[in-house]
Amino acid sequence: MEDYTEHNEEVCEQYQRYVVEMLYQDMEYCTIWGVDKTSFNEEDKMLIDEQGHFLLFLTVEDAIAYVQQWDQAFDKSNWDGWLAAIKLPIEPDTVVDLDLLNATAIDVENVALFDHTVTAKNFASDYCYQIEDESWTDAFSGYPLMNFFDAFMDRHFWSGVAQPEPITEQLLADVVQQHRKLYAFLQSKIRLC
Repeated sequence: MEDYTEHNEEVCEQYQRYVVEMLYQDMEYCTIWGVDKTSFNEEDKMLIDEQGHFLLFLTVEDAIAYVQQWDQAFDKSNWDGWLAAIKLPIEPDTVVDLDLLNATAIDVENVALFDHTVTAKNFASDYCYQIEDESWTDAFSGYPLMNFFDAFMDRHFWSGVAQPEPITEQLLADVVQQHRKLYAFLQSKIRLC
């Protein structure tokens, strides 16, 4: 079998469409995420149906077949260009573990796990902005999610912060609770295809 990795990476960058492996309820799925170049802010979006469900597919081929008939596709010309140029098989660009949002604790010393959790939260944030769910879009920029993100970044990544914001037990408990609410919300919005 031929290796199209380099070709597909270039095509994905050109059209800003990416295959994403999704871990959800201990199963592997995939979806396709992209940038809506026709929107004012070039928002990040994913595959959704007419009811606004977040779509997860068993195979990349199933996701591609959906896009080929997707009447409500955002930024249609870039979808068409991507579909015409990719070659199968195509590997996922990234992995998003949604189950991390259902964790009962957060290890503030595990930087790699934090990075994966932020990726899951950011992906969920993109979805909430896409469907214009104001209760969640407001939550992403407020307490406790933004406070925790800032405190963690102060502690582990941003140099020069003399006295980083403390990560208290209460903040951790509030973040875990908010993540679990977000996970429950996503569960109600995910459609397995």
